[in-house]
Amino acid sequence: MGKRFLLIIGFCSLIFLVLVMDKNAWGQDAQSAVKYNLDNLISIAEEHNPILKAAQEQLNQVRAQELQSASQLAPRLDSSLTYMHQYGGGMTDSKYRDTYKAALTLTHTLYSGDGLEASLRAATLNRQALEADVLRTKQTIEMMCKTPITICRERGLSYKLLRKAMIWH
Repeated sequence: MGKRFLLIIGFCSLIFLVLVMDKNAWGQDAQSAVKYNLDNLISIAEEHNPILKAAQEQLNQVRAQELQSASQLAPRLDSSLTYMHQYGGGMTDSKYRDTYKAALTLTHTLYSGDGLEASLRAATLNRQALEADVLRTKQTIEMMCKTPITICRERGLSYKLLRKAMIWH
């Protein structure tokens, strides 16, 4: 009786699954809820391109170097504070046992032989070159996304095959 009952429950479960499951489970084309357009595809390609990520990181480093070069031209303020405690005993007995010394130092470069300015100009040019490289990489990605659509338009091909090829992420 127990085996027959389990067999009937298993058979009913199988029928239920067959009737309720979506057609996607049976190997038919899956319909994505996300509708892709050219702008979406370009943004996805830019997000996942390792060359573009590396170029962005290099650009961040060069911007930091440019700021570092610019900071050399600005005035610098340093401060120091020293505390000294003198213990009793010894040859002299001082009435001041605790001593504090504070100092502020303001430094500003008046003339550097144009070395600091040249360093800043070089860092700025390096940043501009890397910004152009990042832009060129983005344009290459955009062109690679637009090329299949342009070919389909020129040849009058249907977009059905192209849409199947573009469903990736």
